[in-house]
Amino acid sequence: MSTNHTLNFISETQYSLTVSGGFNIILSQVSPTGDSFYDMGSALMITTDYIGGVINGDMRQNLFSYTLDGTTTNVTRADTGTFSSPVIIFESSRKLTFNSVTQYLISFRFMDNSGIEEIVPSSFQIEVNDFGIIDIPQFKTWLDNGTRFQIHAIIWKGTNVNPANQGIYVANAPLNETIRGRVFQAKLLVTDYFGIPIANAQVFVTFANGTVIQSPSGPDGVVSLGLIPTEAFNATISYIGTATTVNGDASLQSTITGRVFASYPTFGLIAGGVIISVFGSMIVHWRRRLPSLLGRIMGGRIMWYIRVNWGAPFVVGFMLLLLVAAVSLSIGLPSLADSVAVYAFYALVVGVALQLACFLKYNKRSAETN
Repeated sequence: MSTNHTLNFISETQYSLTVSGGFNIILSQVSPTGDSFYDMGSALMITTDYIGGVINGDMRQNLFSYTLDGTTTNVTRADTGTFSSPVIIFESSRKLTFNSVTQYLISFRFMDNSGIEEIVPSSFQIEVNDFGIIDIPQFKTWLDNGTRFQIHAIIWKGTNVNPANQGIYVANAPLNETIRGRVFQAKLLVTDYFGIPIANAQVFVTFANGTVIQSPSGPDGVVSLGLIPTEAFNATISYIGTATTVNGDASLQSTITGRVFASYPTFGLIAGGVIISVFGSMIVHWRRRLPSLLGRIMGGRIMWYIRVNWGAPFVVGFMLLLLVAAVSLSIGLPSLADSVAVYAFYALVVGVALQLACFLKYNKRSAETN
């Protein structure tokens, strides 16, 4: 050393930075000393993702606040993107904590009341405790652990089909909930007062959402209404100049019966009653004038034949009913033809049974005589 030298050491005051929590942390500048200390007066921002710690696609962590040097500030929640802290100036040691909450994915699926057919609502809302009503457009949402909620509205075909009785759900694990809405399969059966199905009756049905449909009853008298919103509906049935109104409740029974007074069997009964009345009056009127003729008819060979052939009236009735069934089928009334054919079969069975009993009785008597 050939001369004097002066060496001055200059130091800079630094303060520590402690960061905890958060996801994919990014600092706006690095420490000049490559550690967690920053020069006094330095300023920086710290950025984190809103979402992190995703497990199996149905569990995650969501940022909801940060705590800077003991003071906590809430942040606007988000499902995507990043959040940056306010500018931090180092005039002392600083401590920043990003606070997150565990969330679970809650998914919903909707079925009709029977649980057979799936429905797709146009709108779906849940009511969350301490938060209010929120829309769930894709029928799935993330909720904080411990959140209590219930179904607020399921809008299907313009009507709220929210279940009448429901419980409160708790988001303490991923949920896949199947909700059965007040959507019902319904049919309307049109008959006369004899229970015979009526085809081609004009039916107008009004549902709870105000929708009106018009449809003729089928050959079996049935109008299929398909899936209807809520249980109540009103129907007006028109047939042969008469109309009747039916108030249905599909929650009580899926097939509602509407009865019309005017039908061809009803007209047949009325006509039969009129004919019997007319002939009865004629018989009463002419009985005194033709006693011998009536005596021969009522007490002659016909009555004798019936006495020894008990099933004859039923067999004759069978043939007449079969003729009526054939005529009904030919004029396009298959449901009436089917019903009349059934009664014709009953008449034939009774007639054959009576004829068999009659045969056994008179055959035995004939054998004893011989």
